[in-house]
Amino acid sequence: MHLSPPLLRLLPSLSSKLPKDHPLYHHLVVPRKNRLDPYELQLTIMASKKGVHNSAVVRNRCRRRFKEAVRLVVTREAQGGKGGEGQVVEVDEGGVKGPRRWLIPGYTYIVNLTLEVYKQPLSTMVNEIRQGFLQVKSKTNETTYRNLIDSIEVPEEEEAADSQ
Repeated sequence: MHLSPPLLRLLPSLSSKLPKDHPLYHHLVVPRKNRLDPYELQLTIMASKKGVHNSAVVRNRCRRRFKEAVRLVVTREAQGGKGGEGQVVEVDEGGVKGPRRWLIPGYTYIVNLTLEVYKQPLSTMVNEIRQGFLQVKSKTNETTYRNLIDSIEVPEEEEAADSQ
């Protein structure tokens, strides 16, 4: 009996019994990076029945819309346009700065969605996500700098006078 790799993936008990030198074993095992990219976006989206909608279709659409808006902001520097009714999303093609402008390395972003994500135009959502990322990053930087300043030991005036 010949099993193709997709079928082996469906049968984990069979694939775990393969020896490591078997040619199909390498289709099942993929080496991971030892170190994560510091600016890789780790996003946890919570869309509950109570918070969003009873329908799974609506909850999944909210997740997809939010992920797309975040992707536009982080990777393409998108911002809500000023055209017509605010339905336009402008993308900065020239000076793409990437995730370093928006993300804090080593942090996971946790988002609790509401039904407003479903009702809001994409341009409004993009602007709110931009403001949210900038606000979170500035508060985190402020706290980090405050902790660094507090950890610096300042000599007392008497010790400074004795040393001169």
